[in-house]
Amino acid sequence: MTKTMLAAALALAAAPVFAGGAECAKHEEASKAAYTGQEKGEKHCTMEASACKAEMTKEMSSRGWTGIDLDQKGTDTRWTITDVVAGGPAAVAGLQKGDILLALNGHDLTSGDEKAASTAWGETKPGDRVKYTVERAGREKVIAVTLARIPESVMNEAIAKHMKEDHQAEVVAAN
Repeated sequence: MTKTMLAAALALAAAPVFAGGAECAKHEEASKAAYTGQEKGEKHCTMEASACKAEMTKEMSSRGWTGIDLDQKGTDTRWTITDVVAGGPAAVAGLQKGDILLALNGHDLTSGDEKAASTAWGETKPGDRVKYTVERAGREKVIAVTLARIPESVMNEAIAKHMKEDHQAEVVAAN
């Protein structure tokens, strides 16, 4: 199973634990059920569409943004950087495509524990300087990144993707 994250320091739109902002992330059982539903192509966010959009906007606006796309393939619980946004905080700091995230400020990101990863990323805000421990070419490296505010276009794209994947029927009915 592949989970892709949109240009963020956290799983903004695709990974279910992060999908509907804090409300979705609060419910551990709901997020476990979300993975089951996602694999079957079912909706996995339990929030009403307009509330979800408002919560995502609030959460994403207040958290730090790194400017990376991440992927987690198969049974590997490690996040691999698949893209670095040109001119974004990650690019400026020296994170590179292919780097494997091991930790964020000492929080292990390799265990597959979505809740722990959500907590680590959720504690960040624009202007924070965070330390990513990455694996690059078989060696560990610590890279400090000063987080930014997520660009509105990136936030809107992430929210639109989530709305399409999880709230399409609600959005169509509202229009």
